[in-house]
Amino acid sequence: LLADGYAGKVQLAYLDPPFGSGANYVRKIRLRGDQVGRAERDLAKFENGSMNQLQYTDQWSESSYLQFMYERLWMVKELLADNGSLYLHLDSNEVHAIKLICDEIFGRECFQRQIIWRIGWISGYKSAARNWIRNHDTILFYCKDPGKMIFNKTYLPYQEGYLRRGSGSSSGKKDRPAAGKGYPLEDTWNCSAADRMDSIQIKSFSKEKTSYPTQKNESLLERIILASSNPGDLVMDVFAGSGTTAAVAQKTGRRWIACDANHIAVQTINRRLQAIIGASGDEIAGANPSFSIWEMGGAGGDEGGGGGGGGGSIVSVDCRRDGADVIIAIMGYSNLELPKLTKTDWRSLIEWVSLDRNYDGRTFNVYLSDIPKDIKQYVSGRYTIPNVPGGAVIALKVIDILGHETLWVK
Repeated sequence: LLADGYAGKVQLAYLDPPFGSGANYVRKIRLRGDQVGRAERDLAKFENGSMNQLQYTDQWSESSYLQFMYERLWMVKELLADNGSLYLHLDSNEVHAIKLICDEIFGRECFQRQIIWRIGWISGYKSAARNWIRNHDTILFYCKDPGKMIFNKTYLPYQEGYLRRGSGSSSGKKDRPAAGKGYPLEDTWNCSAADRMDSIQIKSFSKEKTSYPTQKNESLLERIILASSNPGDLVMDVFAGSGTTAAVAQKTGRRWIACDANHIAVQTINRRLQAIIGASGDEIAGANPSFSIWEMGGAGGDEGGGGGGGGGSIVSVDCRRDGADVIIAIMGYSNLELPKLTKTDWRSLIEWVSLDRNYDGRTFNVYLSDIPKDIKQYVSGRYTIPNVPGGAVIALKVIDILGHETLWVK
């Protein structure tokens, strides 16, 4: 990003990096369709008898973790505009050490607040510790320049029936209904009935859930984005994970950059943003696509006219002209890592499909996306697009339940 001219261009950076927790983070693998009971029992034999797939490991030596964070925080500062801010989301493992690093990089005068976010109700084994029960994360708030930073003050609405206290009986004033904007929001969040913002991780059901293990809820990011950026500003998340930052930025009219080294995270973000843009009625197709996917270091799947992909996956595609249209039909899909499942409907293995009607060989610009809204639904597998100009390359990207990307080009 620095080399591509983004230095000093970012108004808001939210970072939710590895916490140095010593844990491994996994996601549950699920098949699509409504007749997958037997197939899922076969799937349970995959990956050493587990239906979970490792996403990333958060195990570090102390020195390597701090060096990792030091280097990235320096780069984040260079990317921030003079009116830009950083919100750095951590837990109790390393927040004390990371704050010292931030003080060195940004300057202590640029430290604004240490925000306490109460995670929510705690039960089960998490409440069994012979100690005070840990129930919060910490968000460090720094700015590039205290005199120029963007900050839109936030208020919580008064609760129904709230009365403002009078100045005392001697004055004859009585309690009266409150007027004004509400309570100014403090630096302790989710700590009252008026400020309910429980972590999505403790909610059994939520339409936001993506199955990504460290996903944050949209209400948390909405609060940060609305406070420290304005419509049209550039918001950045370089540990983007499930894509909540990009999702909220898109919904609130901000531009955004989302980066992650984990290809499953990139796929999750891609799928999530395509669904948001599609639901809003914004045009994805055309000469000015809403967003593009850049792969750094060859992290994605393989490409080729034969449809070979990562992990031994093969897609069979029929593509032909039909008058003023081009019809692309996926005839089948198989993956050598899931041999017991390839006899089922191939669509049960597919998370989503995207199409670029003028692929340049480097950046995949989404023209059409097929993202089932429900786990019981399949992708269509058949797509009709307007005729492409002479010499144009059509690219079809198929992503399966294991995260393998298969890129078919013609």
